[in-house]
Amino acid sequence: MTTMNKLLAGVIAGAFAFASGSVLAQATANPKPETQPLRGLSVPLKQMDVEHAKAAHAAAEEAWAKMTPQEQAALKKKARAKRVADLNAMEEYAVEQGAVYDTEAAKKAAEQSAAMPKPSSAERQKAMQEQSKGTKGQ
Repeated sequence: MTTMNKLLAGVIAGAFAFASGSVLAQATANPKPETQPLRGLSVPLKQMDVEHAKAAHAAAEEAWAKMTPQEQAALKKKARAKRVADLNAMEEYAVEQGAVYDTEAAKKAAEQSAAMPKPSSAERQKAMQEQSKGTKGQ
């Protein structure tokens, strides 16, 4: 290896070590809260086979049916609160801002589009002939 390649490899290795060290430091400084796996599952649904996922779904539906309406409402409220807490800054801004859709501008654009004259069949034929002409010099 040339000196430049060795230097580049050293820089890449150092950057990787620095990045992994900072990730490990953050993981130990801010441990994730203890959470119970969803419906007693230890494997995410994406990694399950179909039969196992169907069995887990049936078990979850059975557990849901056994819950009282108050427990169901509390679970829904907790899930909703978690989703809101997971929003990133952009999503929070969008939620606060609400739907930003200018209906007047949309109406004007639709009117302008409808007001455009449609080409006649002769004009379309002429345009097709111009497009089908090959370029010269090739």
